[in-house]
Amino acid sequence: MTERERMKSVILDWMGRHDVVLREQAFTTLLQMMLELEGRRTTPDREAIIEECAKVCEGVAAELLQPGDEEAVAGAVFCRDAIRALKTAPNGEKK
Repeated sequence: MTERERMKSVILDWMGRHDVVLREQAFTTLLQMMLELEGRRTTPDREAIIEECAKVCEGVAAELLQPGDEEAVAGAVFCRDAIRALKTAPNGEKK
C-alpha cells in the first residue's frame, strides 16, 4: 500500500466515523495537504502547514453555503476544527 493509499484510507475511515461529507475536489485537496503535512511532521513550520490544511476545509465550507448543502458545510467545518486540533496534538516534538 502506498503512502497516498494509506492516508486516503485513514481519512475516509475518520470521515465515516464522524459523518463528514466532502465533495471529491475538496477531498482530493485535503488528501494532498495531509500528505504534505505527514511528510513534514517534524519541520519547524508544522503549525503553518496544519493551518493551511484547515483553511482548505474552511474554503470548502464557504463555497458550499447554498440551500441543501448544510450537511456538507457542517462536515467541512468539523474537518477544519479537527485539523486545527493537530496543532496541540503530541507528536514527539519539543516546543
